[in-house]
Amino acid sequence: MAQFGNLNPEEKELEDIAGRILQNQEEAQKLQAQLISHKLLAFFKEKITFKTKEVSYEDFIKEVYK
Repeated sequence: MAQFGNLNPEEKELEDIAGRILQNQEEAQKLQAQLISHKLLAFFKEKITFKTKEVSYEDFIKEVYK
């Protein structure tokens, strides 16, 4: 809203805009896909930790071809 010069929109105005956007099925599906992607990314960032270690080239090759 700030890019259109409205720095402090009212709740009613925001609800009207959201309602118009969600009436368009294609736009609603895009928003749903973005929300799911965002939530999945946040979930996996929280749950997955990567451990690194330095190994020699020879040890790396042995690990890869196990």
